[in-house]
Amino acid sequence: MGLGVFFSTIGTFVGVRLLTSIMQPEEYGRLALGVSIAMGLVYSIGVALWGTITRFYAVARGDGGAQWYWRAIRKSLIYSSVVFSIIGPAIFLGLKYFGFSNMQASFWLLSILFGGIQIVGETGSALQNGARNRKIFSLHQNLLGWGRFLFAYLIVSFWISGAEGAMLGFVIAAIITMISQRYWVKKKILMKWPDTKCSKDRSIGFFNYFKPLAYSGVFIWIQLFADRWALNSFVSLVDVGIYFALYQISFAPALYCSSFLHHLLGPILYESAGDGSNREHMQQTINLNEKITVFIFVLILIGVGVAFWVGNSICTLLIAPDYQKGFWAFPWLLASGGLYSVGQQLLMSVYSGLDTKVIIPFRIIVTILAIGCYAIGGMVFGFSGIIWGGVIFSLLYLFLSFIMHRRVNIRKNRVA
Repeated sequence: MGLGVFFSTIGTFVGVRLLTSIMQPEEYGRLALGVSIAMGLVYSIGVALWGTITRFYAVARGDGGAQWYWRAIRKSLIYSSVVFSIIGPAIFLGLKYFGFSNMQASFWLLSILFGGIQIVGETGSALQNGARNRKIFSLHQNLLGWGRFLFAYLIVSFWISGAEGAMLGFVIAAIITMISQRYWVKKKILMKWPDTKCSKDRSIGFFNYFKPLAYSGVFIWIQLFADRWALNSFVSLVDVGIYFALYQISFAPALYCSSFLHHLLGPILYESAGDGSNREHMQQTINLNEKITVFIFVLILIGVGVAFWVGNSICTLLIAPDYQKGFWAFPWLLASGGLYSVGQQLLMSVYSGLDTKVIIPFRIIVTILAIGCYAIGGMVFGFSGIIWGGVIFSLLYLFLSFIMHRRVNIRKNRVA
């Protein structure tokens, strides 16, 4: 699984170099905004659903046939498909009504489609992660990671130029990945799943876990993409493109590592915590997560130190010269991503329990902080203000995540 993250990160580096070599910063900025819209669906529905599927996998296996588990997944996918099937055409028709060309309206339709397909497809990866089929999980992580950039590069080079062609490439890669995931779920999970009858129905618990994550996911989306929209509002689309290229080789790899640890350690922590009723097991899970977080923090400090030393050389290698005015920001973006990932790991203490409602007020607060940091930074200092705003926000996010972790720890100790 570690190799999967490594090659996926390399795929991002190669992809950024390929696309920045054939796309001007302004078009790359448009692509960045399109991706941010796609991620609205992914973070508001997809991440919550995938996390819930993984969290309840061990519980479902313990229930034998667990028909409730598959019914809950199917119901979630049907509702999700209906949502993006309505939103996509509605946005297309709305943009046409306001005078956008077919090409411009199609770009935003493709953005919605890219997000919707990922929701359905990555459900397979969530199941493989719950089953700890690491190789298959990594295979699809790389299939989407490499495929989206390669298809985008080929389409932009030989067929449709600009952000529209790149987004079409992303959609094609997502479709291929979804088809492959469906095949492997049938082969590795469904064919081996027990067919015994199960009298239990934990679907209410499934949706009670899922809903707060979905609500908070909307705020995660706003929080993670407020930087690009602040740049677009207060600076320029060109700066959005420059920032996005830097983001993909600095902040994004930190998120990949955080996601890797979540997928690697999540099933282990969840299995240790069980259904959350055993206080001793929960306390052991929280203590283990705390040790892991400290280790990650030390690695982040080392990585940022190295980035200040060789950051400019890395940017020169991975990003086209048209984007070089932002190269100085590389280590600061890496620091922001690293601090954010440490905060994410601390929150695993919350997710290891089954009561996820406590995460909603936390997400609301950090989203307000993110908007404030990026908006004020961009409005007053422009491009550099977005960078410093990101660093300040990540520090605040880490601090608040630590408070959430300690609250869970203290509450468990009091109950015990």
